[in-house]
Amino acid sequence: MALPSLAGLVAVVLHRNGWIDVVEAISLLVGGAIAVAVPSVWVLASRSGPERHAVQSADEAAAQLAREVAAREPGRPRVHYLQLLHDLDSIAWEADPATGQLKFASPRMRSLLSAAADVSPAETEFWTRIAHAPDRARVASTLSTAAMESRDCELEFQASTAAGTRFLRARFYPVHEGSPPRWARGVVFDLTDAKGRDRFVAVQTDVARVLDGSPSVAVALPRLLGVLGQALEWDAGAAWTLDLSLGALRCVESWQASPDIAVELIAASCGETCRRGEDLPGRVWANGVAAWSAELGRESKSRRAAVAAADGVKSAVGFPIRARGEVLGVAELFSRKDKQPDENVSAFLSAVGDLIGIFIDHRRTEERQREESAALEAVNKLAPMLSGKLDVDQVIQELTDAATRLASAASGTFFYHSPGSEGDGYRSYTSTAAPRDSFGLAVPRPAGFPTRLFSSDGPLRIDDARRGASTSWSESPLPGAPIASYLAVPVVSRSGRVLGGLALSHPDPGVFTDREERIVLAIAAQAAVAIDNAELYATERQARQAAETASRAKDEFLAMLGHELRNPIGAIRNSVDTLSAAYGRNGDAAGEMLTAIISRQTEALAQLVDDLLDVTRLISGKMRLRKRVVDLSEFTGRALEALCAGGRAAQHSVRFDGEPVFVEGDPVRLEQIVTNLVDNALKYTPPGGEIAIAVERTGEVAQLRVRDNGQGIDPELLPRIFDLFAQGRQSLDRPHGGLGIGLTLVRRLAELHGGTVEVESAGSGRGSEFRVRLPARASSEGAAVEEAPGPRWMTPRHVLIAEDHADSRESLRLLLEASGHRVDVARGGDDAVELALSGSPELALIDIGLPGLDGYDVAREIRASDTSDSIYLVALTGYGQPLDRRRALRCGFNEHVVKPLTREKLLRLMATLDSPERRVAS
Repeated sequence: MALPSLAGLVAVVLHRNGWIDVVEAISLLVGGAIAVAVPSVWVLASRSGPERHAVQSADEAAAQLAREVAAREPGRPRVHYLQLLHDLDSIAWEADPATGQLKFASPRMRSLLSAAADVSPAETEFWTRIAHAPDRARVASTLSTAAMESRDCELEFQASTAAGTRFLRARFYPVHEGSPPRWARGVVFDLTDAKGRDRFVAVQTDVARVLDGSPSVAVALPRLLGVLGQALEWDAGAAWTLDLSLGALRCVESWQASPDIAVELIAASCGETCRRGEDLPGRVWANGVAAWSAELGRESKSRRAAVAAADGVKSAVGFPIRARGEVLGVAELFSRKDKQPDENVSAFLSAVGDLIGIFIDHRRTEERQREESAALEAVNKLAPMLSGKLDVDQVIQELTDAATRLASAASGTFFYHSPGSEGDGYRSYTSTAAPRDSFGLAVPRPAGFPTRLFSSDGPLRIDDARRGASTSWSESPLPGAPIASYLAVPVVSRSGRVLGGLALSHPDPGVFTDREERIVLAIAAQAAVAIDNAELYATERQARQAAETASRAKDEFLAMLGHELRNPIGAIRNSVDTLSAAYGRNGDAAGEMLTAIISRQTEALAQLVDDLLDVTRLISGKMRLRKRVVDLSEFTGRALEALCAGGRAAQHSVRFDGEPVFVEGDPVRLEQIVTNLVDNALKYTPPGGEIAIAVERTGEVAQLRVRDNGQGIDPELLPRIFDLFAQGRQSLDRPHGGLGIGLTLVRRLAELHGGTVEVESAGSGRGSEFRVRLPARASSEGAAVEEAPGPRWMTPRHVLIAEDHADSRESLRLLLEASGHRVDVARGGDDAVELALSGSPELALIDIGLPGLDGYDVAREIRASDTSDSIYLVALTGYGQPLDRRRALRCGFNEHVVKPLTREKLLRLMATLDSPERRVAS
């Protein structure tokens, strides 16, 4: 701060050059020093070093100027000095060096004379007497020493004046000649206000430190009251914050210099509310400025006057806590002393109140941000949680609870309009915190609710539903819970359908803000997707259940159909075999021809039934393979022999060429593949045509080829030849017959064996070639080679037949008896058990659907006896599902045979009786 020194230098230069007189030079010098140095001390007290130097420079310049004036103009009148010092806002004086009498002084000097009017300022005693008691000895010692040494002296001390205790800084210039030692002149600055500002700066520093170190408003407020009270010499304090829900101030924190001060007053304040304009806090809130109460205990309008008087509290000051131009609260300080209103203190407290307001606003903003972040995090976590739930009731309950919790609502209700609802029908879901009497129950649309809740028009928010609204708004969605704040958000699906409405409420007004609305809207959007998904899943699940029910009904129907068809087919087959044997013995050619016709047509009908049931099991994935290693070439050769033996290839030239190739497969299903392909070739090749079958190995692949020179396949049919029910064009008489499922069976069975099937045809009339490729086995180990049935397997046996279908039973009995076997028959389950235990048959053919005891119970009863191991039990049934087979084996049957019981199957069973691997199934 070089300005005071510069002012002194300028004054000296101007006076030496005659441009200004002495009075003007002094005016410039002293005025510059006061105008610049004093405000610097006032405002920047913490930087007192430069200001002190500035004052010292100004004093030195003034002394130099005074010495020059005295040397050059010793006789000039002093009237100009008196006028100048009278106008200066400082204390300056000059005394006669010889007598010590005061020659002139600034007007403010009189305020100092009242304490030592009988002593001249030129004497050290004067300054000792006005000094404050704690500073008196120091002032006397310092001045006495300086006067004795005839040197200038600068001193700062506290003085008692007519205006009260003041902080002074004085500069003394001694008399250099004469005795006794005294002072010739001096300059005094009043630093009281500057000291006050120093204190304010220190308090502000402490306030800033408290705010910086407080984690919350609740922690900061009592600390701040303590800092202000101790620094400004108050005894107690209270802090009030604005409660928006009540529209009033509420006392939330307090401070006492000691526990026994203002006890009743603090007790009467804490937790209480104060309306706008009421009592000291209310007046500060209403006016927005600091207010004083010099006699709090005597204020007639104060509710706390009596307790203040009882506590001895006399003075109080309140100041607003503000931020963004709004009053957030009010702070009070109490004192047992008489404290008069002080504008400086009011201004300082108001500034501190602004600092506190900024702190509170910042903390609240941080809290809102934390809450918003937590809410958004919760909303984000809600999305995967909701998407993972496929039950509509669970989804709705989760979103209702989440919205109620995150929006700080007292209660929440979701009215769900399910796809099956009609008109205004809804299901009601409430938050978990609310009564659950009507949870999930069908309810009509509430008449007291706005239509926007059940439309796609967007949310509706009401701060206080009790003001200016119909009486229906005075109750929440849950009867008996009065509400003020209300937030209604419709939940709309992606297709635009209104899924329902979410209604939140709270008994306090103004609870729901833009923040809560945004959160609930986000929840509603996620809920709409989750409910959509849950509804789609429920619809799909219902459709799947319906499809499964229909599939089960179809399977049951087909199983029943197969059972009902196989019984007559079996009876016909057995009868034809019996007749054929009789006609053969009698040499009746016509009879043999007729039985052959009946046999072929019966075989065709049985094949249709088997294919229809097999393709159904294949499509539904219910067919299971019983694999073993077989020689595909040998197996194919036997299948062709059986076809030729039945006369089915009599009108065609069939050629087979094969090499040993081993595959792992189900012999029954492999036979179906060969039979269906060859039968298809026979069907679509005119009489006299050629059919070539070959089995070969190419690398790791076993290949079966069936080639014909028949009618071929049209190019448009070729890509879908293996589709179900696909057939080539036929005339109205349908000479080839069939259902179009044989090739579908071939493809599905090949795929079950891990293989493929393909077809080539050059077009209509140019024949076709089918190729089946299956994984080949590296060696023949484990291959089972079946021998053709021989005469030794027709050894007469004792056979039990348990069958309730009369034609099937009798035809099978006649067939077995014609082959030389001894046969017992039973019509029901009880008879079957009795005959089995008494007659000990070697082979028992037991129908599952017997009256009385069914076939499963018959097997259990027989296996429970001691002699059951000698009986080979065969379940003879029209039900051929894998589950039926497993159940039969668990009940004790050795085998499960699907009707009709052909001659080939019967021969195989007879052969099994001689096999060393005979065993009883567990």
